[in-house]
Amino acid sequence: MTGKEYLWNIRKQRNALMVTQEEIMEVKKKILYEIHCGVGMGTSGGKGSDISDRVERWESYLEKIKREENLYIRARDAAKGKINKVEDGDERALLTARYLINKKWEDIASDMDYSVPGIYKLHGRALIHFEKANPEIKRMKKSR
Repeated sequence: MTGKEYLWNIRKQRNALMVTQEEIMEVKKKILYEIHCGVGMGTSGGKGSDISDRVERWESYLEKIKREENLYIRARDAAKGKINKVEDGDERALLTARYLINKKWEDIASDMDYSVPGIYKLHGRALIHFEKANPEIKRMKKSR
């Protein structure tokens, strides 16, 4: 695996986590709306309702997001440690902004007072130095 692939995987994990969080918020909104409006509430005193099933499903979503958050946090911490092995401060800042914070190239360039082409050049050098500082990455298998 290349350094860029390694860092890109961290980015993808963060994006997947954000999607899961959005799903949970949508389910929660729907459940709260249904509770508020009395939709799906059993009136016969039966053994459950659509609402309790939805609440149970929401709780399982919460467990899913906790697992995903833990995986992401561990991966992010490991990546941060690997980025910190890069000697140049601008290169570390760029890799952190792009792969851990998910900033756009234009925003990174503006924040760091570089032109966009200049930030691309810095990125290329940063990846070379990242891989040199972390030779074990090349031995890692690519994730799907």
